[in-house]
Amino acid sequence: MINKIKKIKVSSFDVETDGLYPYHGNKIFSYCIGWPVLDNLGNPIDCRVEVRRLDNIDSEINKENWKYLQDYFKNISIVKIAHNFKFELAMLKMNGVHVPDETVWHDTMIMSQVLRNLAPSHALDYLCWELCGYSRELDKKVKLAAKASGDKYNLVNVNLMTEYQTADGERPILLYYTFIKEFMKDSRRYADYLNEIEVVKVTQWEESNGIYLSYPNIDKLVLWMESELDKVQRESYDLLKEYVNLNSDEQVRRILFRKYKMPVLKFTDSDTPKPSTDKDTLFTLREKYDHPILDLILKQRSYTKGLATIKGYLRHAKGKDHINPNINSNAARTSRKTSNRPNMQNVSADAGPKNPFPVPLRKCFRAQKGSVLLPVDYDGIEMRLIVNNTGEPELLNLMKSDPAADIHYKTVECFLMDGVFARIGDPIYKSGIQQARELKETDLKKFKTHRKAYKGIGFCIAYGGGLDKVAVTLQKTVDEIKQGDSNYRYRFSRIAGFTQDVIERVRRDGFITTSFGRKLYVQKDKPYIGANYEIQGTAAGILKRAQVKVYDYLKTNKYLSDIKMILDVHDEIIFQYPRSLLPYKDEILPEISLLMIDMPEIEIPLRVSWSISTTNWNDKKDLKVIYA
Repeated sequence: MINKIKKIKVSSFDVETDGLYPYHGNKIFSYCIGWPVLDNLGNPIDCRVEVRRLDNIDSEINKENWKYLQDYFKNISIVKIAHNFKFELAMLKMNGVHVPDETVWHDTMIMSQVLRNLAPSHALDYLCWELCGYSRELDKKVKLAAKASGDKYNLVNVNLMTEYQTADGERPILLYYTFIKEFMKDSRRYADYLNEIEVVKVTQWEESNGIYLSYPNIDKLVLWMESELDKVQRESYDLLKEYVNLNSDEQVRRILFRKYKMPVLKFTDSDTPKPSTDKDTLFTLREKYDHPILDLILKQRSYTKGLATIKGYLRHAKGKDHINPNINSNAARTSRKTSNRPNMQNVSADAGPKNPFPVPLRKCFRAQKGSVLLPVDYDGIEMRLIVNNTGEPELLNLMKSDPAADIHYKTVECFLMDGVFARIGDPIYKSGIQQARELKETDLKKFKTHRKAYKGIGFCIAYGGGLDKVAVTLQKTVDEIKQGDSNYRYRFSRIAGFTQDVIERVRRDGFITTSFGRKLYVQKDKPYIGANYEIQGTAAGILKRAQVKVYDYLKTNKYLSDIKMILDVHDEIIFQYPRSLLPYKDEILPEISLLMIDMPEIEIPLRVSWSISTTNWNDKKDLKVIYA
């Protein structure tokens, strides 16, 4: 292992910029390259750091430093180590530096996220301080100096910045040699990390493509929300005979718990606990009390938040017709992606059971002129992975024989049985199967209502929900659902025991392992969270591998180069697809679908569903794609 490390020619790389927005004209004003010196054991004992400014008074020096930078990247035999290399990559490309696709990158931030998902910080200065004893005092000095210069690091004293950049050249080297030895102990973990490096490249491409705004729809939404908020204010005054701020927790507490004497359901988690007025509390009160004030509060909060969110979209667009969100490829503890500037992971669509007054923010987004939006989503991925990871025999065999089979149909059968069955195939067991079949054949609408109601039971039980929780999920009494609950737990005992099994593994090992070999550490005092980590971490691994494969497919077929991935949200990828290629969609989309479901590490068959929008992201329609 030591010889392997010593033979690799590595360097650290870092840029300094006059801002954090590569797609809005921010420039590189300096960069550094660090060359490690190793001892006979492959440990770094020194690092020679070159700092080169690009904003010198002498333009000839600037030209020379730009050329040096380009030559450095032309040499693909040199491994580049950075800390958050997505930012470096975006800045280089947007500043006109050609970075060959063959460039080998390592990212010490990603290394830390993969090896230490519970770490309080993955920042360069924190990691080097914690793991290598590297002082953080210089960082404090530079931040203070930059703040005094209006957060412009290019205006910080040159000598101070040179010292700071020298540190930024040394620290990735120290972290790389600290982390790489850990990866060499576990080949699956290292392979998973290398996939994350490829994911970063795809993510930077996604960011650069951007997602286009529909300004007419934005204007309509803003006018509608402002009108609705005016109505809320008038109606609340007519009801209360006073003007109140329904966004204020204090005023809402006074109205609900003092004026209308509604019960306090829970308290805030703070040093001075107060009656909670959060969304779950309001929904629970709404189910018990048919009082108009509750709907007015929910409307006020929903539309106020909607207006603020749209203002955020416009702020980040900076006058352009599209936004380039910052997508963090591995930021969540479960290894899921996150995004900010703006947050695109929670863009609301139409109404749902927990969102009676929605703002359809997806209407704000459209395809570029000459294209359509083609979202593709994994079908029931969470429940499929619960079945996959538990190895629940009946459901696993069902899905293997028919990948499009309806898992939730089996839940309906359990709750329609005439009693509690004693063994598979006995008369009570058969009664549920027969009643479910007859109901579907004679009253499809009623069957769909049952299916929708029982759909969440598998998740509830798998994630450790008891009888009371199942009753709340179905909005029924414990006595009404006790029989069906027993049938489900007995019939699908592995699913029922999933969370307990995870708890035992977490208590023993301190972590869970995804299907791709990623170890996700779990808080010791919350071992039950490991069940969520295992499913979400595996789902994230599936989506990321799909993205890498589809990216390679599009890049290696030049006639497909105008098909762009513009965003991924949870288990969905959104493509911007040229209208000129629509006649060929029956050949192209099945190829993409097959790439997305080809996951050897997953035993259960995967499925994807497509939709199409010619107007905006919200108003999409199902698109039939035959691929298997």
